[in-house]
Amino acid sequence: MSAEQVDHAAQVDLERTIHEQTFPPRPGPPPFRPSDATDPDIADSYQTYLGRVPIMGGLELLTAVQAELAPRDDENRLVPQVAAGTAPREVFRVAAAEELRIVPSDWRSLHLLASRAAEPAVRSYFGALTAGEELALAQLSPLAEATGLDPAADYEQLPGCQAYPSYFAWLALNAEPADVVVALTANFAAWGSYCSSIATAMRTHYGFADAACGFFDFFATPQPPDQAAAAAQAGLDAGTLDPARTRRYARMIQSYELMFWNTLADVT
Repeated sequence: MSAEQVDHAAQVDLERTIHEQTFPPRPGPPPFRPSDATDPDIADSYQTYLGRVPIMGGLELLTAVQAELAPRDDENRLVPQVAAGTAPREVFRVAAAEELRIVPSDWRSLHLLASRAAEPAVRSYFGALTAGEELALAQLSPLAEATGLDPAADYEQLPGCQAYPSYFAWLALNAEPADVVVALTANFAAWGSYCSSIATAMRTHYGFADAACGFFDFFATPQPPDQAAAAAQAGLDAGTLDPARTRRYARMIQSYELMFWNTLADVT
């Protein structure tokens, strides 16, 4: 190398050093995997770099999404009327007729979600829900009988009531199953509360026997969050659960469920 080339290389090195000291590079995030969310040091440093909220685990995400949905729970116009005994008795017949179409559809959707799930915990979660749908379907016969509904008779379904199972079927075909775990479970608290209020009112205001209240009794009992939280955590660890996406699904499910109840309030 000539003296001229040496001088040029030295000049380039000097300029690079001055530039790096004047404009230091922004440090990058630490290497991160979804499972690192359980390591507070890694998770905190990564989120500090990104300027975001701390990473949530499965249970924390479920709890957060449920809390975000809660302010709209009071938009249900039918349940307060039933709880006060002011809704017409006919509402139970129409509800039974709609649910006789909804439950089998949801049962198929849950089976499809289980078959599409890559994570064993997610498959198990949806598998358990399918068993619950079968039990719930059996409880509709006493309700139909008590309300004078003939399940075999022709019935014109209400679009506002059938929008929920239609969207759920779309999720079963198109959504990431782990996302559906959170979106669906976050809405269970409100659904259970509605069913509890209705089951109580059916006895106190409408004189229904226990057998006729069985469908709403079944869903009124809250389920422990352990299995749903484990499924959500599996989705987070595998990178298949997207918090923003599952929140959108949760809001849609809530809107369609409110549409179900408010459609019943309007037609009866």
